[in-house]
Amino acid sequence: MPNLEPGINQSLKRIGTILFGLSLLAVSQFLSASDLGVPVFRDVTEEAGIRFQHVNGAAEKKDYIFEAKGGGIGFFDYDNDGWLDIYLVQGSSLEEIKEKKSGLSDILYRNLGNGRFEDVTAKAGIKPGFWGMGVAFADIDNDGYVDIYRTNLGPDILYRNRGDGSFEDITAASGIRIDGWSTSAAFGDYDKDGFVDLYVARYLDYGPGKLPPKTPDCTYLGVSVLCGPRGLAGAGDYLFRNKRDRTFFGLAQDTSQLRDTNLTTILSQSIVFWLQEIMNLTIFRTPHSHICL
Repeated sequence: MPNLEPGINQSLKRIGTILFGLSLLAVSQFLSASDLGVPVFRDVTEEAGIRFQHVNGAAEKKDYIFEAKGGGIGFFDYDNDGWLDIYLVQGSSLEEIKEKKSGLSDILYRNLGNGRFEDVTAKAGIKPGFWGMGVAFADIDNDGYVDIYRTNLGPDILYRNRGDGSFEDITAASGIRIDGWSTSAAFGDYDKDGFVDLYVARYLDYGPGKLPPKTPDCTYLGVSVLCGPRGLAGAGDYLFRNKRDRTFFGLAQDTSQLRDTNLTTILSQSIVFWLQEIMNLTIFRTPHSHICL
């Protein structure tokens, strides 16, 4: 190939790259995604038997930030048959709470192993609860069956897996008493005693029973918007140590309050919580989420 000016060489390379890309595009018109080795997803919700509509505040208008937060979902094998089952967390609305309705419930779907799922919510003993936010799974008592921890806008719930396809609410007996707004949770054996401990991440110190007054923070450029998180106090997280008898001890709580009215400060503020270095467990906490390593 003759020596050309560097600029000409670069131009020829670009033209070659463009032509190669165009040729691939032309060929792709005659090939399916599977022919190209691209994974293809198909919506099988209906045929799988999944029927769930999440409720999170009034459909037509959201006045408070908790009405704009979606619910959680988790996959776990609750009956140890080798197939992942589905747990869907249900929300609520201010109307439901004010009228003390109790018709909204999470849904537990058992995997039948043939691409279909069965609603076993009632059979499993899952009851209508509070405004659900998230869910975490772990075998808290090492009996070989995975248990459920549900975070709420309201009191959290701990379900123990009985091992016979049903669950029992052991929240009160477990010593876990958390009210307010818990967003997510994670289990991990921070003290290496062979039993998983519990970390619960929380968000703001308000909810349906503690609504904030209408302030300038609830407007933007003169337009009414969701109240929060600006101008609202943050809620402290909880760390519970597993006492190895299906009860937990509240080991620590971060009670720092995010009272700064500057939204940027609130969103960027983070807490790095180091549990003993020799445990090799670090919890990175932000006002919105946490990651355990």
